[in-house]
Amino acid sequence: MTKSKTRQRGGKSKLPPRVPSLRRLQRLSKIDFATPGIVRMLGMSTSGDRGVFVELDLHNEIRAIVADYIADRSSQVPPKEFRKRIRAFRSVVETFLRKFPTTQDEVTEAINRELDQIESDWAPSLSHIGNGLDVVLDVVKSLETVEGGAGTDANRAAHLLLAGLASVYRKRTGKRPSKKIDGKFAKFVKAVNAQIPARFKLNGLAHLIRSVDIGWVNSSLFTPQLPP
Repeated sequence: MTKSKTRQRGGKSKLPPRVPSLRRLQRLSKIDFATPGIVRMLGMSTSGDRGVFVELDLHNEIRAIVADYIADRSSQVPPKEFRKRIRAFRSVVETFLRKFPTTQDEVTEAINRELDQIESDWAPSLSHIGNGLDVVLDVVKSLETVEGGAGTDANRAAHLLLAGLASVYRKRTGKRPSKKIDGKFAKFVKAVNAQIPARFKLNGLAHLIRSVDIGWVNSSLFTPQLPP
């Protein structure tokens, strides 16, 4: 099988270690994320008929980011547990690949012929399966490296929320978010935080705003999916 290319990620993530979960996005349908205070901190004009659509677009964008944050906070496993699971998964894939046939013989030929007879897009050849597993192993190894950051209880969900809001801020204002606690970006975050349900509100905003990695604001991470 051909050797897959390992994706280059440039070392460890600057975010805190992930706290993965099986997530359920909240609707948050009764919360307004385009309040006058939020809109004002972005310097947006919402007058006239077009203003209604501008506010709705802003509301949906922030709602999706907050829904992701709440989903992350609601159902999590500790980083230590995640690292243990990803190591175990890597071991399983490596063990299977060591035993996976890499040469053509009577058995692999017979299996490939049977696969050819199956009328399904989900019936790949053995070589495609092996190549796919190579890619999976690369991703698993990358996750082990990128998500092996220091700390056991760092608030990754909050960092992602602030980085997502920084993306909104930069997109709407054209300005790079400032880390000053009395700056407009901080005031924008506070206005959004005021709308977040009480048990999920951000604590220690001053520290979070100073520590968030603003370099993530243009990342594809922040193309959130709206809850149905």
